Amino acid sequence: MHLLLLARNPHAFTFALVITLACLLVPSDTKAQTVLVQPYLQDAEPTSMVIMWETNTNTESIIQYGLTQSLGSTKSGSNITTLGSTILHTVSLTGLAPDTRYYYKAVTGGWQSAIYDFVTPPSRNSEKDFNIVLMSDMQKDGGNPNIFNNLINTSLLPYVAAHYGTPLSDHLQMAVLPGDVVDNGNSYLQWKNDFFNPAEVLWRSVPCYPAIGNHELNSQNYFNYYTLPANGTPGYLEHWYYKDYSNVRVLAINSNSPYRIQAQLNWVDSILNLTCSDTLIDFVFAEMHHPFKSELWIPGEATYTGDVVARLEAFSENCGKPTVHFFGHTHAYSRGQSRDHQHLWVNVATSGGNIDYWGEYANVDYDEYVISQDEYGFVMVEVTAGPTPKFVLKRLSFGDQYNPGGSTQVDSLMIRINNQAPLAPVTLFPKTTDTVSSVCMTMEAGAFTDPDADGFGAAHWQISTDSANFSAPVFESWKQYANWYNEINTQANDDLTNEEASDLAAGQAYWWRVRYRDQSLAWSPWSAHTRFMTRALDTLSTNLVTNPGAENGITGWTATTGVIESLNPLECAGINPYQGQKYFAVGALCVEYAFASAYQDLNIASYSPLIDAGNVITNYGAYMADYANSDEPSLALQFLNGSGQVIGGTDTIRHRLSTWMLKQNTVAVPVGTRTIRYIVMGTRFSGTDNDSYLDNIFCALYAGDLNCSTYSPPGPTSGRVYVDINSPGGEDGQSWLTAYHKLGDALLESNTDPSVHEIWIADGTYPVTSTNARDTSFVIKSAVDIYGGFAGFETSIAQRDIPNHASILTGEIGDTSFVTDNCYHVLKVQNNVDTVVIDGVHIRDGYADGPADLFGGGVMIAVSNREPVMITNCRFDNNYAIQGSSVFNQAKAVINSSLIHNAVIEGTTGCSILNAGSHALLTILNTSVTQQCITCPDIIQNINGATLIANDNVSIERE
Repeated sequence: MHLLLLARNPHAFTFALVITLACLLVPSDTKAQTVLVQPYLQDAEPTSMVIMWETNTNTESIIQYGLTQSLGSTKSGSNITTLGSTILHTVSLTGLAPDTRYYYKAVTGGWQSAIYDFVTPPSRNSEKDFNIVLMSDMQKDGGNPNIFNNLINTSLLPYVAAHYGTPLSDHLQMAVLPGDVVDNGNSYLQWKNDFFNPAEVLWRSVPCYPAIGNHELNSQNYFNYYTLPANGTPGYLEHWYYKDYSNVRVLAINSNSPYRIQAQLNWVDSILNLTCSDTLIDFVFAEMHHPFKSELWIPGEATYTGDVVARLEAFSENCGKPTVHFFGHTHAYSRGQSRDHQHLWVNVATSGGNIDYWGEYANVDYDEYVISQDEYGFVMVEVTAGPTPKFVLKRLSFGDQYNPGGSTQVDSLMIRINNQAPLAPVTLFPKTTDTVSSVCMTMEAGAFTDPDADGFGAAHWQISTDSANFSAPVFESWKQYANWYNEINTQANDDLTNEEASDLAAGQAYWWRVRYRDQSLAWSPWSAHTRFMTRALDTLSTNLVTNPGAENGITGWTATTGVIESLNPLECAGINPYQGQKYFAVGALCVEYAFASAYQDLNIASYSPLIDAGNVITNYGAYMADYANSDEPSLALQFLNGSGQVIGGTDTIRHRLSTWMLKQNTVAVPVGTRTIRYIVMGTRFSGTDNDSYLDNIFCALYAGDLNCSTYSPPGPTSGRVYVDINSPGGEDGQSWLTAYHKLGDALLESNTDPSVHEIWIADGTYPVTSTNARDTSFVIKSAVDIYGGFAGFETSIAQRDIPNHASILTGEIGDTSFVTDNCYHVLKVQNNVDTVVIDGVHIRDGYADGPADLFGGGVMIAVSNREPVMITNCRFDNNYAIQGSSVFNQAKAVINSSLIHNAVIEGTTGCSILNAGSHALLTILNTSVTQQCITCPDIIQNINGATLIANDNVSIERE
């Protein structure tokens, strides 16, 4: 502080010198020594740990440490004088044991810290599970100065203690910080007061690994206060680096403007190449400050981050290791994923900086994002290593400035290495025989099915004019299971099994396909490529727009706000036209307006008879571009009646890419329309120029059948299908006389046709399959009631005689003299959103001994079912499994008035019923359970937080 005083007040020099000399004559132990920054951890390795702290005086730098609080060992270190004229101490402890708790305290002169502890990282081949916290943009908000302090001490630390346990060093291994940890990196006091002191309890036991943000200002303070791995590019050490912990590699990248250089990208390439062949690394997490795409603050986007993202995407595809890029800069939370790669996008901000609220800046709804929220908070990542690597990402919200506090989980996602992909969807509509509307038609596909019961994550639809080549589809749509944008989930009522397409050419052949993704980012194979035809339309007009390509200046167009310009190639620092010699700039370049609009009125009164009959559509659009993916050209139509009054309009077509692209739409012309007002607009979002460009603007009229083509599901109007192995013929399932011979056919119809809610099964034996495929089962994945015990003539359920008309569902296949070649499971119930009833059937002969099929030889009830599975009046015989021979339950289930009799596979612990997992709630009523295994400890096992309820009428015995 003396140096600062002298610099600002030269007249104080003599006085200060006297004081300084006097201090030198006083014994050192009488100096006023103060610790400014408590000890904090840096650059943890299995056999080493760096500990730093700051005092106002005294260069003694000592750490006392040991395996107990008695300590016993001492290590001296080094120190530097900071930009604040204080002493920053660094001690590197070496020769430590991996995965071991050490106690330590810092000593400087007469001051010593309390005794703290840390746990060294495990050895690289440990395959140890661990947890990471991620925070960004902690810089103090002047209007809410205590957010970071409170977030750490009233939210993060209590959350870790409550959900994982204590001490902190056992349950939190890393803090990853993608930038802007202070508001002004050159301000010494901000590092002390705003970053280190509020979180000192965290930093003394958990090492932090930052990526430098723009608010650090490339200050020497950043490089003084952090000791980071020196494995970046020589000459740029600590600007970028990587850190390993167990099965994760963390890459820290400098995304600030002066460092958006090829040398850093070359380093990223080299590290990813090494990581691909490193068998100890399962996941790559990259942290950088700037986003590639940001829904709440578009000006913060950086194309350089996109260069890094492209490399991570390619790595995930080529090496089979999922990746994440964590970022901040935009002060809000966002989470999304790349469409074609196992790569996540996660904004972990804001942990202190003022929130970027919806509508405060320009917003855009990007396809990649599932959720964006304007709030404070932090992100936890729980990493599992070993033979089944995975990580679970959780967002914990700390509220907003109007209601801060808490740690509410608002988002989560699990990513696994060994994730089984969903099954390829079935195309239902349109089929090869269908001719549909080119104006509007809705593609329909079958239900989502995932082998490991992951949730439905996304659907990707394409239409092509080539039966084999979909590289340039004429229609493409990618929608995810959720899209929380501006506080609304726009996907709330979309089950992802259908998608509307429009603007197809009339009278043409097309092919379509679809694929499904689970929420752990695995895509199914594409469906079959299915052909269809569009209906022909009558052409009423060619292009109605006058001067559509600016070749005649701005003739025909009237500016309403700002200006519209007709530009030559590169004029006023513009671009080249899409076609011809000129193009339109709306906004513009030579004369600049932040927003501009212009219009042209198109007289269509001559088509009034067809218009008033409701038979006219208009196809309209333009080629659109901007300069640097920032400003936005747009267009829309208004429909005017004969009096010039607006009677309708269209949605606005927008575009924000520097590449010329055709954007178009087709809509019905409202009855009574006599004039179409064609409106073009341009909006500037950054810079000074309004780079909103349009070319080849068009609007044409067509007439014909304008009804939208939609799927009409087959099936009986009664909602019931029939199964009878002895029915005389027909096999359409609509009556006992024309009943399906195979239960599988009825289940297939019920799983794809929501109108089917009952299946009636006559007496007889129904094998799961006629093949030798042991992994085949009767799969129930729609809310359906299945009733057995019919003779084959009944008209009501009350007429059944279950004991004398047994409907037997069997896993017996192959050689009937052996059970070991039977199907693993007779019945699987999964992915149901409503109650499933299984009543009056006999389930037998399942044999679950496979490496991936160890549970539930009779019935396997997956955790993905949302409502109860009701098993009533059923019998289980001769089912085997390593665990849960008759029933394996992970969801809500009720077994009532049933008989369960089975054996277990010799040499296993065995049980007849296995109820497993925190979501499992099994109720057993009026049921008898017997098991052929005297030595087995349990007939019913209840594990991993499951709940079991059994009444007094339940009989359990061994034979």
